[in-house]
Amino acid sequence: MRNVFFALLLANILMFLWYGGDPLRTDRAVGQAHPVAPALLTSTQAPTTGDALPHDATKSCYRFGPFTDQPQARALADRLRGYGWQVVVHTQETKIKIGEWIHLPAADNREAAKAEAERLRQLGVSDLYVMSSDEQQNVISLGLYGTEKSAQQRLSELRDVGITAVSEPKFRESLAYSVIGSASPEEPDLATQESGQLVTCSEVAPMLQENL
Repeated sequence: MRNVFFALLLANILMFLWYGGDPLRTDRAVGQAHPVAPALLTSTQAPTTGDALPHDATKSCYRFGPFTDQPQARALADRLRGYGWQVVVHTQETKIKIGEWIHLPAADNREAAKAEAERLRQLGVSDLYVMSSDEQQNVISLGLYGTEKSAQQRLSELRDVGITAVSEPKFRESLAYSVIGSASPEEPDLATQESGQLVTCSEVAPMLQENL
């Protein structure tokens, strides 16, 4: 009986030591983990919503161009990269103005257009052509002028001899090349030197993504 008493006493002492002096604690029970306080995310660790930018959020973004000459755009891109910029050359379809087209409105039919062309020749206008395409059929073309100023001068000369013509800009389909770059805000001088336009980085993020 005495041995049983000492055995029970020893068991209680061991249990007391196991629970650190507090027999009511249960966090050491088998299979139960200690509660852990949630870690706080810093501003650089916190998740963000929306499209992720392919560059540091502290950078400024610029657009250069557009250029009609691809080698010129690539040369600028290489120059910016040499200064540590993140750069991409973005290609897009565009229309390029090639001049001012002077012409007379379309005549009612082919015979009327030819008769009007003969009248113009008699007035001293030899630089003309009667159009035959579907979209410009029976239109009398009086030439394409490189600048609006030269076109207005020609219109004035035609009015002096009694000819009322009109002018409209003419375009052709082409490719244009814009240089999109991002750099630290401390580098605005280079962007100014190259006639860069400051833009929001979210606006050009998809274009910069093309370079990744």
